[in-house]
Amino acid sequence: MRRKDAMSQPSSAREALIAELMGEVSTLLDRVDALVPALNATCDALTRACADTDARAAHAESSIAALTEAAKTQAVRHIARRTQELARRTAETQTSAMQVAAQQVFRTELARAVGQLKLLFGFRSQWWAHAVTAASSSLITAALTRYLLTP
Repeated sequence: MRRKDAMSQPSSAREALIAELMGEVSTLLDRVDALVPALNATCDALTRACADTDARAAHAESSIAALTEAAKTQAVRHIARRTQELARRTAETQTSAMQVAAQQVFRTELARAVGQLKLLFGFRSQWWAHAVTAASSSLITAALTRYLLTP
């Protein structure tokens, strides 16, 4: 039989390793137990960080929506301004082109009408000259006849 003192001391290397392993496992378990509150605190911090991130994301989303709306409004105003500018320039160009065309038509028609009037007045002026000559001759003949025939 062995003595009691001998029982507390390891009798072989294997027992010594097992005893040392059990001590290390005990230390490891103590350290793991100490990590649980730290892990819980980390989990709580992550939960708060996620909630904060969600709140910031919602704020960022509303900010981006407002920015997008402002950009759309600005773009629509720019497009409207450019469209009005283009419409004004187009109207000016069309007005100018219509004025030039009207002037050309007026000149063409006026030249044609003036030419016709010149021909007509030229023709009539010849007849007027003949008519005036005939009327003058008649008057002179009538006056002369009256003068000669009156006692």
